Amino acid sequence: MNVPDLEKMWSAFADIPTNSDDEIEVDFYRWEKGTYRFDIWHWFDEKLPNGMAIDCIEYTLKQIPTGMGIPHLNPQVLNNFPCPAPPKEEQTSIASYLDEKTQKIDAIVTNIGKQVDTLKELRKTLINDVVTGKIKVSEPLINAD
Repeated sequence: MNVPDLEKMWSAFADIPTNSDDEIEVDFYRWEKGTYRFDIWHWFDEKLPNGMAIDCIEYTLKQIPTGMGIPHLNPQVLNNFPCPAPPKEEQTSIASYLDEKTQKIDAIVTNIGKQVDTLKELRKTLINDVVTGKIKVSEPLINAD
């Protein structure tokens, strides 16, 4: 199969409906209804010399009408553009991982904020104690030599 034929198949694949489990809802060329769409994407990726991301997407973008040599993207073109995405389970796993890590980061940021506030209070207290004479400063604590 040559690249133009694969590109036409890819373009036709954009019109194939999928269900909530990412399975195609109708037969498509050699794939039966119920085939996982990511399996089809992998097949395209293996068959195209530069991979699906370059060959098919480039072909699809070149089909967009141009005016004065500038491609015009509109919502209809973008909504019909097949975009690979990981399976729902993997998306959920990624989201859970990111939630866990951002919670840890948020906790660290909160802790650092509290430490900064505490240091500011200690600074104010120290300055106040020095100015009011509660702490006597007679010689530098660190030798500058």
